[in-house]
Amino acid sequence: MVDRGVGGTGGAQLSVARSGGNVVLSWTASGLVLQSATTITGPWTNVATTGNTHTAAIAGGTMFFRLRSP
Repeated sequence: MVDRGVGGTGGAQLSVARSGGNVVLSWTASGLVLQSATTITGPWTNVATTGNTHTAAIAGGTMFFRLRSP
């Protein structure tokens, strides 16, 4: 598990854990938007989530995630 404080989001923690062939992202604060991109510089796209978690298949390639305040 990797925990990172998220700047500008009230100290929310974004956690990433592997579960079989997936990664599970979860975060501690509500009201944030999860975004993903294939490069660190974007473009960033909003990700549909259920509550404060998101499960993504490990499908090869690189994927970046971030949280942002709406």
